[in-house]
Amino acid sequence: MKEREFISYWLNNFQHEGIRDFPQDFIPANDSQTINLPGKTLLLGKEFFGDIEILTIDGLVFRQVKSIHFAKYIIYANRNLPSQTYIPDDEIKISEAVNSYEDYIDSIIRLIGTDYKKKFPGEKNQKTVVNNILRAINLIRY
Repeated sequence: MKEREFISYWLNNFQHEGIRDFPQDFIPANDSQTINLPGKTLLLGKEFFGDIEILTIDGLVFRQVKSIHFAKYIIYANRNLPSQTYIPDDEIKISEAVNSYEDYIDSIIRLIGTDYKKKFPGEKNQKTVVNNILRAINLIRY
């Protein structure tokens, strides 16, 4: 098996099994507010006077938020470019949802990495291959 076939295998695996959606698979929508999203890829920006910037892919500031978890929540919820999403009113629930989602992504990374080591012992491209797979399925981990 070549690395290209390995990547295809995992992409097909995710296509058939699916990937859990954030936030609906990680937190219920009760006690939340709805916000509109830009329909563009979002990126984590820099801290600016105590606020975290969320940028669009073209570098424009979409929103400034008070916490890193709030920023990650919005970015993770924007994965499939929905027009809006819900955000809990409680900061603790936001943090818990983000941490749970990041644990889920970390488990995917470990699973692919373990399989890579089994199929390509001694190879050093594991991180590159895992990143290529995550990029292809549009999963980001901040």
